[in-house]
Amino acid sequence: MYIFDDVKSIETDRLIVSLREDGIVHVYTKDRVTIDIDCQNEMKRLYWEITDIPRPFIFSSGEFLSLTREAQKNAKTMEKNVPVAASALVVRNVAQKLMADFYYKFDPPNNPLKVFRDFEKGLDWLKTLPCYQNLEK
Repeated sequence: MYIFDDVKSIETDRLIVSLREDGIVHVYTKDRVTIDIDCQNEMKRLYWEITDIPRPFIFSSGEFLSLTREAQKNAKTMEKNVPVAASALVVRNVAQKLMADFYYKFDPPNNPLKVFRDFEKGLDWLKTLPCYQNLEK
């Protein structure tokens, strides 16, 4: 699901990264994308193009998203080099939820992260966090 409520948006073959009017960054991964190291580097570049300060991010995707083992291992390193202050992951189905829960249970991020089935609930949760409440919008 992609929600159009943007101040600024960048689209590539794999991603749409948008700064929303409420100050939250929405990252939408398109259908049939495999997140590998190259995709992570693209994500990092786009994040910094969208914002130069740490912000809450909400992530959603199209159908058939996958993550390589190398990208999974690299995620912890990448976390230190991106402006993501907190993450809401919106999953489309049980398989995505199980994958997200499994991955983050064994390698928890340093910043707040929560998995949701509903986009609006993810936004609501992000808006309760200090990184949102202290954000200059």
